[in-house]
Amino acid sequence: MTAVRTSAVTGKGSGSGRSARTRARARTAVVAASVAAMGVVGTVGSVAHAGAGPPGSLTANALTQNRVQAPAQTPEPPPEPPKPGDVPPRESLELALLDEADMGTMFLRSPQAPPPRGERESGCPALDAATAPGDEQDPPEVEFTATDVLVSQALYGAEPNEVQRAHAQFREALASCDAIGVRGTDGETVTMTVTPMDIGRPDAVAVSMTGMHLDSVVTGFLVFEALGSVELVYTYTQVGSADGQLAESVYLTALDKMQRVLGAAASPATPM
Repeated sequence: MTAVRTSAVTGKGSGSGRSARTRARARTAVVAASVAAMGVVGTVGSVAHAGAGPPGSLTANALTQNRVQAPAQTPEPPPEPPKPGDVPPRESLELALLDEADMGTMFLRSPQAPPPRGERESGCPALDAATAPGDEQDPPEVEFTATDVLVSQALYGAEPNEVQRAHAQFREALASCDAIGVRGTDGETVTMTVTPMDIGRPDAVAVSMTGMHLDSVVTGFLVFEALGSVELVYTYTQVGSADGQLAESVYLTALDKMQRVLGAAASPATPM
């Protein structure tokens, strides 16, 4: 089974009677409010402010412009780049993940162990019931944090028809979800309301997410995209109003790297 996996959210829920000192502690706590699909764990960094309003837009027009500004560095390709229809080996998928050179100095890589399987329920039954391509439970994955921001990425390799089968499940599941529950180590749950988005890529399905933790709005984006023999799962989560331009820039950087490393094996099924 696959699900939206959750990680730690520290602290307790706020109320109108909470003291200023308690609110200050809450704002400076490390929030590990995580939103991650199919094993992609998210961690929002140190809470420096409380934002308001909906997440920034992740639009088709913006998805043609921005890139993360990082030092130029071309990763070493796998010895034999996969061909169309080939299932990329794990080594190739790991090389295709974002790394420090891709992300630039504002982000830090954040190692994160997967939680027990019993902690992977999302609160959306259809998403919990969906299965990853090849029923993979431990995909190559990576996460990065910056101030108030988490970026996470996972790559699943399988035969193209298996990727399409799983992707159809995720598309249908997300369409049925009104909210995703994010569970904290204190036992509390942050409910993230999800809203469907069109990011202008025919083989992608995406939602924006908005919730509250203590006095802070938590927002973000969740994207599944089927790319030939690879399913990409991308999560961007931020305390405050999500920076749509930054989210788009990182997403495009991830796609660019997959194309360089995996080549035709990670080509969109539907021509752009």
